[in-house]
Amino acid sequence: RPTRSVQRRAWPKAPDHRVGLKAITSSVRINLQPALAGLKHGNRLEQILAAQECQRHGADEALVFDQKGFLAEAISSNLLLRIGGCWMTPSSPAAVTGVGLDWLLSESPLEIESSAIKLPQLAKADSILVINSISGIRPLGSLDRRELVIDEDCRGLQRHWNQNLIPLCDDC
Repeated sequence: RPTRSVQRRAWPKAPDHRVGLKAITSSVRINLQPALAGLKHGNRLEQILAAQECQRHGADEALVFDQKGFLAEAISSNLLLRIGGCWMTPSSPAAVTGVGLDWLLSESPLEIESSAIKLPQLAKADSILVINSISGIRPLGSLDRRELVIDEDCRGLQRHWNQNLIPLCDDC
């Protein structure tokens, strides 16, 4: 017999895009399960644990690594990082490639490469964006209390997203 699950929760509060989100590096590691890698599914216990850790630290978001030490994703978003002037997204097979990131990779005005990123490279990132098809593109203002840059590249990607994916409505 089929079972239907329904979840109801408050819509996420809108972050202040001028300041950016406060993020931490989670101690939770995402398991590399080849049968589930890259798929959206209901068994995301690691993300729940990372979200609880995030809440304990008073942060808005957490960046999560896989079991091999490669950056994978944020709790429920994909990532874009600028390291050494180059925009990149993590290539961990443990990450879910969301539809928002997929669209941006094909439609971005900036060149974005996929790259294996470990903690030392993450420490060199000067800008980090989280991408989610519901929340859009949101900049991180800080990661582990280190300030990050929210500049014209970040704002340009947000404008590009908004102009192309948020429908205009005259009577909404």
